[in-house]
Amino acid sequence: TKWKDKVVKVFVSQPMRDKTQEEIEAGTLLARRFAEDTTRKRVHILATYSPTYAKAHPITGLAHGLEMLSKADLCVFMPGWESARGCIIEHETAVSYGIPVAYYEEGVKK
Repeated sequence: TKWKDKVVKVFVSQPMRDKTQEEIEAGTLLARRFAEDTTRKRVHILATYSPTYAKAHPITGLAHGLEMLSKADLCVFMPGWESARGCIIEHETAVSYGIPVAYYEEGVKK
């Protein structure tokens, strides 16, 4: 496989506006399981969510996210990413820089 025998560093892109910390963490857990199933490897989720960013300017959180994306082996996009500004920018960045992407679909077993 393209990830060989290493731990796969996964960036999770998910809409966060108007979501609770619990909802975001639940989305991250789904993305982790999806990434493990997709890669068949151990997964390390890159820490992009922090409650402190909820109070900061959105671009501050996006900047942190892009920094973490630069370390990713795989970027998982969660439902709704297509209509979230930050996720759209993360997607464009991942594709432009050749970071592999995967799309989680609710109710779809892969």
